[in-house]
Amino acid sequence: MAKSLCVTYCLWLLGGWFGLHHFYLGRDRHAFVWWCTMGGVFGMGWLREFWRIPEYVDDANETDEYVEYFVELVRTYPKPKFKVHRFAGELVVGTLFGYLTRLALPEELLNQQKYRILLIFVPYSVALGVHLVGNIGRQTGEIWFPMLGSYLAFPLYRLSQSGISYSSVAAAVLFEWLGKEYQRKPKTRQNLCKRLVIISLCSLVYMSLWGSFIFWNASITYSDGTTVRIHEAAKHFLNSPAWKELKKSINEVYGYAQEHSWWAVYDKFLEKLDPQGEQHALKVLGLDKTASQEEITAQYRKLVKQWHPDKHRDAASKEKASERFIEIQEAYEILSKSDRTGHSKKFPRNEF
Repeated sequence: MAKSLCVTYCLWLLGGWFGLHHFYLGRDRHAFVWWCTMGGVFGMGWLREFWRIPEYVDDANETDEYVEYFVELVRTYPKPKFKVHRFAGELVVGTLFGYLTRLALPEELLNQQKYRILLIFVPYSVALGVHLVGNIGRQTGEIWFPMLGSYLAFPLYRLSQSGISYSSVAAAVLFEWLGKEYQRKPKTRQNLCKRLVIISLCSLVYMSLWGSFIFWNASITYSDGTTVRIHEAAKHFLNSPAWKELKKSINEVYGYAQEHSWWAVYDKFLEKLDPQGEQHALKVLGLDKTASQEEITAQYRKLVKQWHPDKHRDAASKEKASERFIEIQEAYEILSKSDRTGHSKKFPRNEF
């Protein structure tokens, strides 16, 4: 089905920072990059696309005009031209993936010599980022050239904290110089479910790296200046009375559900929420939930006589009594209208 220019612009406006318009056009790599970088480095790439969207739509629809343009482009330039924005994108995404992988590795492990071999995954992540951007649209290329450039700069990791940036530059340069070519084969339409599964898995891996960084290497600083790693704080929480009490409550709920049913648990939950205010009303009147309507009425009459504002003389106690009097009346009205009575009753406001 042909892609609509209007729909594309709407998706660009509403969800462009997350790459929705690119996913709609079948540009899944572009969509994933936009999702990872929040619209192409905080919206800069997203804003630039305002003028590029018509070309993207023509490409997706493979219109005669675009096909003629692409054939002429390939004939004129056998190899894709160098473009600053694509090269910059390769650097940004390659560096992002590299640093994120490095941050996701637990520092406690890397401080041990035998685990420092895990750093070999960092250049690979850099190469993946460069390769991802390099294969967007009508351009393609193998991953071996960015991997070669990335690993050639790997020794610099020990000499400088900017080693990952150098690795990204080397990977992008080799890809642009030797690795890229035109995507000459016609586009194949992939199944939507398959596309969703692939992009979901990629997103899950990306978020897992962020999760690993936060759990293992991020820290919490208290008001007294004490710093605690998130994973240490989580360990302490699992040994805390609060967690043990929560765990006990969960087990009790599960046991109650096994004995009765999950619907009974749901009813119990609704009862605890007190949506009609009956439990609070009983508390105001000083009664329990087994109280009959006669007991409620008797307690109400007793309390309104005790807290009637006319029985209090000074201003402070009179104001407090007035608030309490209103609260008692509202509580009695709620209980008189509840199911325990079988029908609504008008409570006696002039008992005294």
